[in-house]
Amino acid sequence: MIVHFPIAFAYLLIIVEGVAIMTRQRTWERAGFALLTLEIFALLAAMVAGVISSHAVQATGASASLLAAHKRDAVLTGLAFGALWIWRSGLLFPARSGGGLSDLAARRRHPGAFSFLLLLIGVIMVSITGSLGGSMVYGHGLGVHSMTHTVIEAHVPNPQSPKGLPPSQGSTESIQRGQAASSSRPPSSMHSPPLA
Repeated sequence: MIVHFPIAFAYLLIIVEGVAIMTRQRTWERAGFALLTLEIFALLAAMVAGVISSHAVQATGASASLLAAHKRDAVLTGLAFGALWIWRSGLLFPARSGGGLSDLAARRRHPGAFSFLLLLIGVIMVSITGSLGGSMVYGHGLGVHSMTHTVIEAHVPNPQSPKGLPPSQGSTESIQRGQAASSSRPPSSMHSPPLA
């Protein structure tokens, strides 16, 4: 769920920054910078979640190549938005001299052609990264495929066993999680007749 926020913020940011460039209103410029800051935090959260998730999966073959490309593009996305934030914040290249670090708002740069170019690069990169992530999950089942095809041992009563035997003497069968999850009844009542 976390990975969707950087994508949403990036597309919203392109609209807000576009309006800020066209109108030159400080309100839109401040909104764009605030949204850019949210984008940075969302990217950091998504990257942490991605690193944690990458350690929990066994990627092989094509999915390993996709995972490596996804990681690389996530870093490039972070660098593009990080460079945009540094440029817009004016920390390294202040828009106006004086004021020092105490007056950060006065140091901020107005959105312009260069910042919009960085933003476009960031949006393209977050789109590519998201597409690779979607291919890994939905196309290759990375992170979810192994969960739906895991075979578990479940106790299923043996309908041929005489009544009166304890449940522990029923048969044990292998059931795939996908089948067990699709049944609304617990495994112990799978052979029970449906209620009318």
